[in-house]
Amino acid sequence: MRFFFLGVDLGGEENTWAVAVEREGKLSPGLSLPEGKPVSLTEIVEFSRKNRMLAAALDAPISFSLTDRKGLREADRRLREILRDEGGEPGWVVSYNALMGIPVRGLLLAEALAPVVGTIIETHPRAALYLALPREKKSLVKAYKGRGPEAEAALRELWTTLFAKENPRRLSHGLLDALVCALTARAYHLDPESLLFLPSSGSRGFGPFVILKKRLPNPPPPPEPPFTKRK
Repeated sequence: MRFFFLGVDLGGEENTWAVAVEREGKLSPGLSLPEGKPVSLTEIVEFSRKNRMLAAALDAPISFSLTDRKGLREADRRLREILRDEGGEPGWVVSYNALMGIPVRGLLLAEALAPVVGTIIETHPRAALYLALPREKKSLVKAYKGRGPEAEAALRELWTTLFAKENPRRLSHGLLDALVCALTARAYHLDPESLLFLPSSGSRGFGPFVILKKRLPNPPPPPEPPFTKRK
């Protein structure tokens, strides 16, 4: 029996990406792959209903507290501190007040997935990449969401670092973020020691909020033709 882990990079209706990874670490065809296309929330839920999804990690705020100040949660403030200490950019972690409809879309998706996905967590893929990759790769994380040839090269190198054999037809930073989310969901069940658990006192909603902090790239799966469907 095949089991899957889901990763979703939440954006607007035309800018949401989703990737599924099998328990063995292989990318699954479907959702945003192999075409590298955005998907709707409905497509994500339907895919999850048709497949045994053990966990989903969303790149969107899905837990909140009445004591949050200026849209920054305790977990957000802690993650900013960690990034500052590690030489990253604290500004990667933004107030949920600045995210417009993304928190609402995240909650709607989490609620729709809850009946069919046993574990629903929040993550921050850019922070995860920065903390989990070796020092020589950290400059790529600072560059991959920019514009121009340097950003495109950084994006391509990050993708091939994680899955060298399986390239989508069209690569975007949203697709890469969805992949990191899926790897985080997988680690939550199979390698929880590789995760950083952020504080969430007084929060309500879905969670926890966790970040990959080591052991990337993912151990390579046994070789097979990319994106081939199994019988």
